[in-house]
Order: sequence, then C-alpha cells, then structure tokens
Amino acid sequence: ITNRGVFGRGVASIHWPSLISIDGTSTIVVRGSFGIPFLQLLHGCGRLCHSKSGSDSSKMTGQRRPRRKVRHSAFAVHASPLSKKDSEAHSNLCQQLKTSLSLPALLRCELYCDGKGTLNIGDLILPSEFQNYHDNIIGSDSENGNELLDEKSPLGVVVAGGFSPSRGKCHGICFVGAAKLINTMKGTDNGMGMTIPQSNGRKKMMLKVMIVRDASPTGHALLSILL
Repeated sequence: ITNRGVFGRGVASIHWPSLISIDGTSTIVVRGSFGIPFLQLLHGCGRLCHSKSGSDSSKMTGQRRPRRKVRHSAFAVHASPLSKKDSEAHSNLCQQLKTSLSLPALLRCELYCDGKGTLNIGDLILPSEFQNYHDNIIGSDSENGNELLDEKSPLGVVVAGGFSPSRGKCHGICFVGAAKLINTMKGTDNGMGMTIPQSNGRKKMMLKVMIVRDASPTGHALLSILL
C-alpha cells in the first residue's frame, strides 16, 4: 500500500501483485459460480449450531426458563470444531482446490467488524493468529512491525468501508488472494457463525481475520466470500 497526496487529498495505491504468489502473470477475479468451491471450503471450517425447531421449543414449555440471558442472534459465535476425520477431509479439499488453480486469482469478500472498530481503504488483512505473533515478538517497535508484515504477507486489502446503521457496526469490501485464503482456511479453528439482519435469520459461516493499519493491529473482522 502506497499513500500519497493528490490535489490535497490522500490517495491509497494498492500493489495487487503482493496478494498473489506468482509474479509477471495476469490476475483474475473469481466471480459467480466459479467462487462456489471457495465458499464451500469456508462453510466447511466448522459446524454451526442452528436454532431449535418449533416442535422442540414446544417440548420446552413445561420447563423452567434459563436464568442466563440469551445472546442476541446478531452476535458472532465460534463454530463448533470439526472431528478429526472431517478435519482431514477438509484439509484434503483445500489442497485439491489450491492445486487446481491454474492462474493467480483474487476473491471479492465482505468484512464485518467484530466489535468496535473501523475499516479504512488500504487496511491490510492478515490471519487472526497475527495478533499473538505480533504481541510476543514485536511489542511497540514499528520498524520490526514492518519487517514482520514482510514475512507475514497479507491475505488481502480493504478497498471500501463504512458504517451500516442496520447492522450497527462497520463493514466493508476487500480483495484477498485465493491461494492465501485457502492456506488460512486449512486446519483453522477461526470459523465464526453470524446472523445477518437481511438473511431472514440464517447464520453465515465466516472467517475471523486481523485488520492491520500502519503495521499495527487495529482489531478483528469477520470475512465472508461474495459471489
């Protein structure tokens, strides 16, 4: 990301080749039905707990109501981990899809801030594990932070962001490298389930990622693939 001023306004120039692993090759953006295999991999990162049916709820009418407050459905929750057998099968699917990529590809994705935070154009997207790695090794040294970003190449970059009144939090659009996203989804335990207000109560599987600005983590976000 290169920031510069043009006519008194800040402009972010995105270095797209940094999101792919092959230089000197034309890059494609995966859209439509071609993105379904990636979406299936994302939904295979864990198991989502769905709400109980009406028949089950009717059986509970004679029992005491739980004293613990029920969390609002819009909150993100961790997906249940996969069994060892399912995890191995998911890893094999990730490897097969990565091998089948004949051209460097980018995926258009949507981001939702997990809690408080903002999304600005040019923010970098890294795996969620970057937070612990950054805290243990870097501390507050910005120069080392830049070296760490070189070693941990970003998954993608934010290209648009803003506050959504209907969702009550910031969301944005980003582009991520397809091969890098596959590597992140392989064996991950950062699958999250979240109910979008416009989805009629259906939970979506998302991937928890880290947002980095000026070589420093600014918060977490939930990533969903757009077709």
